[in-house]
Amino acid sequence: MLEQIFNLQNALAKSLLLVSLVAAQGCIYPKAPSSLTVSSIQTLPGGKTEWIQMAPYRKTTTVGPRGQTVSIIQKRTKNLLFIAADDVVGKRLQPEFAKIYNRSDIRLENVLWWLYAPKIQKTYNYVLRIQWNGFNKDSFLKALRQMESLKQDYDVMLLAHGIPNHLISSPGQGVISFRDIGALKGKLRYSDGLYLQACFGNSLSPDFLDAGFQSVIAYEGLNWNFFYPDYFLDAMALKNGDVEKSHDHVLEHFDGKLKWSLQDRQVLKRVFGEKPAEYLDDVQLPELYY
Repeated sequence: MLEQIFNLQNALAKSLLLVSLVAAQGCIYPKAPSSLTVSSIQTLPGGKTEWIQMAPYRKTTTVGPRGQTVSIIQKRTKNLLFIAADDVVGKRLQPEFAKIYNRSDIRLENVLWWLYAPKIQKTYNYVLRIQWNGFNKDSFLKALRQMESLKQDYDVMLLAHGIPNHLISSPGQGVISFRDIGALKGKLRYSDGLYLQACFGNSLSPDFLDAGFQSVIAYEGLNWNFFYPDYFLDAMALKNGDVEKSHDHVLEHFDGKLKWSLQDRQVLKRVFGEKPAEYLDDVQLPELYY
């Protein structure tokens, strides 16, 4: 098991680097969101959590019998708790990011937020973001209370490692156990969907559902599906923030999207030396629990 996890982390480090840096055409690397994506950022006491107000998202559509093109503001009704905490893979990528950005403080978690922010903007009004070094039991439970205090529906996107019945916190900050989550039973009234990137995330799905989440998307066993989060955020914009419909959409189109995306085919070739069909034979898709 330990060897499996070590090999997975090596592959994941390479794949996340490629996914995040080949995300745009050519060598256009993700950058910090501009005011067109983020309206404001308020750093909370302690400096490891921040409230982010996403800028209004304008999309073009056609109206009327003549199919005239107009610009409208996308309707958004949800908020998001976003957590990316990965010191294992992130450490291995640090030298690469330092070369690319000419800065020593750019981490994987920064790049993932920069990559996903324009997609998040299409679905969510406010984002509460926990920094890579601030994710632990206390900060997670506090963040959930803060999301509840808005009295608006919210989702949680949690990109962290896991072992059976536990989530791995930031370095030196222990784990979050099924007992910690179990203490939330029946207390979450506005929580909608939870996406868990963690390995063995499905072992915690009953506890999160008991806490009040309407649905949990999670993996059984080891997970190296690094394409799903990107596809899922696209689907959420398309399906107006409906988690179940978005998940179904990704499952329906996952194979085709992977096969037809030049970017994703390049990632597969450079990381695994595989073609899409070979990767699809091995990788698992997450399950939706409700």
